[in-house]
Formats: sequence, structure tokens, C-alpha cells
Amino acid sequence: MSLGGTILFVGLGFYTRSISILLFSILLFLLFHIVAVYFEEPGLTERFGESYIEYKKSVGRWVPRIR
Repeated sequence: MSLGGTILFVGLGFYTRSISILLFSILLFLLFHIVAVYFEEPGLTERFGESYIEYKKSVGRWVPRIR
């Protein structure tokens, strides 16, 4: 959902040709990234342990890996 919302704002920024919306979308993505990396992932690692660590190794954080 975070990535989808960010992409929505990027599209809106290009559609309206608004630099401020594009800058906002960059800041929004950075905020989502910080929350995911420093707040959500440590809690998931603590909750699920080794299985979550293996899961993180096999999937991309924001963009799926194509094999």
C-alpha cells in the first residue's frame, strides 16, 4: 500500500506537472522506507525469528525480484 500510494502521487505530479507534488512523493517514500526498515522489520524479526530472516533474503523490499 505504501508503494502504491507513492506511485499514485508520482503519477499525479506528472499529470499536473507539479514539482511540489513530485517532491512530496519523494519525501513520502522516504518516510515509508524509514518506518518499514527501522520500526516494522525489527518487530517482525523479533516476532517470527529465523523464518522472517529467510523470507527477507528471498523477496525484495519494494520491488519483486524476477528470477
